[in-house]
Amino acid sequence: MSPETLVLDVTARLVGLACALQALELLALRPAWGPDGVFAFAVLRDDLRALPAALRPLLGRLLDAPGFGVVLRVRLLAALITLATAHPAALPVLLATHVLVSLRWRGAFNGGSDAMTLVVLLGLNAAALSPALARGALLYIALQAALSYFIAGVVKLRGPRWRSGEILTEIAAAERYQAPALAARLLARPAVARAAAWAVMLFDTCFPLALLDPRFALVFVAAALVFHLLNTWLFGLNRFLLAWAAAWPAVIYAGALLGG
Repeated sequence: MSPETLVLDVTARLVGLACALQALELLALRPAWGPDGVFAFAVLRDDLRALPAALRPLLGRLLDAPGFGVVLRVRLLAALITLATAHPAALPVLLATHVLVSLRWRGAFNGGSDAMTLVVLLGLNAAALSPALARGALLYIALQAALSYFIAGVVKLRGPRWRSGEILTEIAAAERYQAPALAARLLARPAVARAAAWAVMLFDTCFPLALLDPRFALVFVAAALVFHLLNTWLFGLNRFLLAWAAAWPAVIYAGALLGG
């Protein structure tokens, strides 16, 4: 098995796990997107007017309940097949259903995690078309992952409330995140919040170094794992962990390829 094949196999299984979680979450939220929910398709139907007339009836059936429930179940099945076998035949199904879910939510249900899932699925589907595309597909995923951290870091650095740590204090105290009491107490201290904020900003902005050396790649991926686990524990951002985890094998591969 070539290095590319091994990395693609691991990447596919990880994105399968991420997609399975995403499908299960949306299925659990059916009351919200069902005909009587706050996100009922009737509220969003007018968006289809921007699409070709021939597509509107089909998309209407797929994106409205109960058709959307079928889409999610198909997505869940394809995700479980990918998780269990990494079979490339399920990848186009995952990509197509991901696009349909994005259309249903006007671009993304959960912002960055949906965008990163799309990046990984595009890379995997490209690699499945031809072995000659495997290296380029993995480098594409790695570069997009590195840029996602870097851009996030630059945006944070430009924010005075990030540089002071105030934003972390506010988020930890917000009721909607329900951060653990210990974390809220710690981040209520300005010095702790400032140090944590700068640690995050330095990690984000320096992440592209992972593409230059395999040792850097391992260090930054390990740091990313800790970072996303903390976000999951503190703020319940579980989708981000799995979406970005699916890109980490490509980051390690790129570090070994470009810096080896």
